[in-house]
Amino acid sequence: MVYVEDIFPPFRDQLTRYSCVDSLLVVHAYIQNLQFNRPMPDGIQVDPVVARAQGYEKHYFEWELDLLSRELIQHAPLSGRHTLRNWGEFANTLNALKDIEGAVSRRTGELLRRNILIEMGRNAYRQFHWQRKPDAATLARYYKIFGQAGLDAIIEREIGLTARELYIVGMALTGHFLNSGAHIFPIAAQEIGISPEKMKSFLRRFSAPLSTLKQLALETQAHNEDFAYSRNPLTVFPLVHAGLNGRHCVIAPIPTLLFDRFTAGVYYEIVKHPEFAHAFGNAFQRYVGEVLEVCLSNGSFAIYPECEYHLGKNRKNTVDWIVSDCSGNMFFECKTKRMRSDSKMALADTSPLLRDLLKISAFVVQLYKSIQDAKAGNYPNWAPNDKPVYPLVVLLDEFYLFDAGLAETLNARISEKLLERNINPSILISSPYTIVSCADLEILMQVIAERGVQRVMDAKKEGEKSKWNMGVFLSNEFKSELDRTGELFPTGIDEIHPVLAQQ
Repeated sequence: MVYVEDIFPPFRDQLTRYSCVDSLLVVHAYIQNLQFNRPMPDGIQVDPVVARAQGYEKHYFEWELDLLSRELIQHAPLSGRHTLRNWGEFANTLNALKDIEGAVSRRTGELLRRNILIEMGRNAYRQFHWQRKPDAATLARYYKIFGQAGLDAIIEREIGLTARELYIVGMALTGHFLNSGAHIFPIAAQEIGISPEKMKSFLRRFSAPLSTLKQLALETQAHNEDFAYSRNPLTVFPLVHAGLNGRHCVIAPIPTLLFDRFTAGVYYEIVKHPEFAHAFGNAFQRYVGEVLEVCLSNGSFAIYPECEYHLGKNRKNTVDWIVSDCSGNMFFECKTKRMRSDSKMALADTSPLLRDLLKISAFVVQLYKSIQDAKAGNYPNWAPNDKPVYPLVVLLDEFYLFDAGLAETLNARISEKLLERNINPSILISSPYTIVSCADLEILMQVIAERGVQRVMDAKKEGEKSKWNMGVFLSNEFKSELDRTGELFPTGIDEIHPVLAQQ
């Protein structure tokens, strides 16, 4: 770990020139322009060349604005003599932040060189998720999972809203903050069926005073190679209570973080409930099955759900799902395991990542053991055949592993455990496993519906493609098919609130 605190003071002094609240509203304007091409509000100057540029041609990025918001929260005062609404001030501040990141990289150069592939991985976790903007598909996915009976009851007990109420409030607030950075407090929502008490329950979980966010930023700051990767308090409390023009307002500097918080992020509100793990696992497995049913409904595929069977005196369960067509078989194991934040972001200490890889290896070994039982004719719902078998571990989140050494460690662990179970590790070559996120699975199955199991999965086995993330693989190898994919559940958000769905 490299200590680099001495390079920060000039930049942090620069931030004391600006009002924190006003600056966060400027961040809101820039990030909405970048993500959704929203016009810049009157009163914010933008260089004409930058204003005409599209997307990343603007030369600033969502993750940089995310980092800037964190630094502003921690260091900018309530009032300031200068404003980021001036293009020169904004550009100089963002360039100073880029210089800080560059200086940290130079100072930690040897550590980066030794761990360059881990650095690529944590960059992926930092940057790639911004490519998935708030959309109806993500909203429908998480509502279909968290809205299932077992989880819905836990959400209501823990948060004070049903899953439907949670998503109604989240949709309404996200819709507002996509267009405006602030809302006068209190926020009324009776017209969409949400009582003041329900709104208070939502805000208790997802909003906090600016002073609280400043304290959180102070507690999580990193004076080393992890500077750019330490947690932004807006990921915990994306809504901020602050004074604006003499009024108590709620602001959302980065609306995407609000969307993330009440969709995927509601997990962290209920994960400690004693009934959560079982309910969440069942809900996720059922959702994957629903994806398979919707995608593979053309009559060319057989879908086999999990069922119980007996092996001697032992009672066992099959894999979660099997999909077969005339060319091959896909065996799915659905796991709700989420990579820990320190696994995604740490550079010097890889032990958290190694612990997560051990858990992933256990999932893979479990899947191969189940496949062995199936091929031995022990499954009551699927008969062995001469078609190839493709094992897939489906995770709720993305999984990136760029480091070849860590990939070898993972496979060595899997091979060791396979041998302990009398399974020849050569199965890793004949039937290589694939780890796929739920979002990519939704696309993968639409492509397979068009091209068939073997055509797609054999292509994934070829050379370097076997190491590619599934989304990258599909976008490179099946671009035309990808262009024909669409929303699996186009009426999904209508189930939440038909009026909000049209906004």
